[in-house]
Amino acid sequence: MKKIKNKAQSEMVGFALIIVVVSVILLIFLSISFKKSNDDITKSFEVDAFIQSSLSYTTDCAIQYTPNYYNIQRLILACNQNQPCIDGRQACEVLNESLHGIIESSWKIGENEPTKGYYLNITVEGQELIGFQEGNITRINKGSSQILDGGIDVIFVAYN
Repeated sequence: MKKIKNKAQSEMVGFALIIVVVSVILLIFLSISFKKSNDDITKSFEVDAFIQSSLSYTTDCAIQYTPNYYNIQRLILACNQNQPCIDGRQACEVLNESLHGIIESSWKIGENEPTKGYYLNITVEGQELIGFQEGNITRINKGSSQILDGGIDVIFVAYN
């Protein structure tokens, strides 16, 4: 009888050890998978899609006549040529306000947010037209640039 008890006890101890080892391995894999998902929050295609859609955004600035409202891409060229809108505002003023509004509604930044900061730079034929950044610059970032007709280069970087 004693041999049966000892054998049963050793089998139970072995089974418990197997469960502990499998649990530790499972915890390691889970911690690695969660860590990877947090490090790569913003994907490059999200930043590229953001630039594409922002350039198509229709502003409230009409240059020649009232129903001819400019999108961001056309407004960049109008700003570069210092053209005023029909309502008296400068194209650069409307461009700056529109871009700030688009970015603030699309990229929530802060300590408790996935995006810690951003950087936007628009150049026309190598000359900086508009550039601003907000939040913290970190080592983890995703960015994209878009080169358009008229020598326009748009760069946007989101910092995680």
